[in-house]
Amino acid sequence: MSLPLRQLRAQLHRFRTTRRAVAAVEFALTGMAFIAFLIGLLNLGLLGLTVSTMQHCVQAAARAAAVKASNNYVASLTTSTVKYTCPTASAVAGYFNNFATAPLPAGSTSASANPYIQAKWYNNSSGSSYTGMPPGVLLVLTASYRWAPLGFASFTNGITLRLTTLATVLGTNGTSIAIDSSCNVNS
Repeated sequence: MSLPLRQLRAQLHRFRTTRRAVAAVEFALTGMAFIAFLIGLLNLGLLGLTVSTMQHCVQAAARAAAVKASNNYVASLTTSTVKYTCPTASAVAGYFNNFATAPLPAGSTSASANPYIQAKWYNNSSGSSYTGMPPGVLLVLTASYRWAPLGFASFTNGITLRLTTLATVLGTNGTSIAIDSSCNVNS
């Protein structure tokens, strides 16, 4: 055997038996998967926090709007014309924003807003207009939010979160009432 071939064989033998860089290679192979798992776990936690915050905002805004509408209704009982007035959709979005905290940004009634707030009022004071809904003046509040995972916003359009809640205005069930046209009541 010639000398260069012997040296090559010896170097290959040393390369096969050495263990110096094994940990670095193993980490390079498994580390990416571990870091991806951690980022996924972080995103799952952020998604849960966002859903929880959004749920609180929607329920609290609907409750605040129903209380405001109830106060307007009760105040109108002292006048000669009993008329029900309701908060506008922008006012309801303002109630939503009063409760919105990180990671949820402030919402708006604009269709391009993120989150997008929709407030619809229904007159079911007779109890028979809308089956499956309680009697009274009802507020159906829906908030839509496009959530994008941390670190992947440029790769995905995100997940649309949509939450809806129903609030009944106190003191309006069983009585036929007049509703102000500003309420945009759905029929």
